[in-house]
Amino acid sequence: MGAPSLVANPADSDWTTELATGNEDSTLSFGKRELNPHPLAKRLKVSNKLIATSAMGIDAFVRERLAYVFGITQEKAYLTALA
Repeated sequence: MGAPSLVANPADSDWTTELATGNEDSTLSFGKRELNPHPLAKRLKVSNKLIATSAMGIDAFVRERLAYVFGITQEKAYLTALA
């Protein structure tokens, strides 16, 4: 997967007279930046008994903790440029 990216800016503009146009410039160029996915995954086992007997919503609690763990993993990767 890729996305367009700017490789080089155009050169400085030209001073001209009121009716003239500037010189043609061919330095503006584009490239393609590669985007490589880095999937994250985690699997947890939660017993049916815990789900059935829990006084709180255990499924919401597990989702919240997984969201936190995934966030920590992503933050570490962003800060160390591994992602």
